Amino acid sequence: MTGKGSCEKWKGRIAWGQEYYRKHKPRILARQKLNPNRKINDKLSSNRKNAMARQKILEVLGGACIVCSFSDVRALQVDHVNGGGHHARRKLKQSTARQLLKAIVQSPNEFQLLCANCNWIKRCERREYRQCAA
Repeated sequence: MTGKGSCEKWKGRIAWGQEYYRKHKPRILARQKLNPNRKINDKLSSNRKNAMARQKILEVLGGACIVCSFSDVRALQVDHVNGGGHHARRKLKQSTARQLLKAIVQSPNEFQLLCANCNWIKRCERREYRQCAA
């Protein structure tokens, strides 16, 4: 937001939030006592679920690069066979491994497992990345 009125708008929101906290402080603190680390626990749980989904993705797609058979999970990447992964992620909102796993299960022929090197070589050869000099 830019302009003269935007600062006043935020000052009003901050004042409202402070007033709300003063009025509802006992209820807010009671909720925090019930589960003070709720956000932290939710994040850890989400990370754990995504890690398990990534492991399942690697199993479904063979666990190794299809070009060079490299199998170190730290460098393996899911690749769209016909390119266009950026557009697919935006369209399907594939921001987590769990969402990607659903897409892979629905259409496994559209995805392949490549190591980082083979993936970049493929991207340059097919000109899927505009800064490649190839």
